[in-house]
Amino acid sequence: MSKFSAQTAAGFYAEHVGKAFYPNLSNAMTSDVCIGLELVAKEAVTKWREVIGPTNTAVAKTQAPGSFRAKFGVDGTLNAVHGSDSSSSY
Repeated sequence: MSKFSAQTAAGFYAEHVGKAFYPNLSNAMTSDVCIGLELVAKEAVTKWREVIGPTNTAVAKTQAPGSFRAKFGVDGTLNAVHGSDSSSSY
């Protein structure tokens, strides 16, 4: 468990720095503690993304109602969990 600073959040989400949504993302990521997980399995990224559901909570509630984001997310930014889209990105 750790808490992102603005600097560590910028490093973690470097690909998004400068995009219009980044300030909201940074505020969300620095607002409280985070728990990191290392998942090790064949197709771990694909399996994890199935469990967490679509990024936007409203979409998750209709397309994957049993997913983490459908159950615990608030919107497209406060969506409960992060899930990298590949094993090479955070």
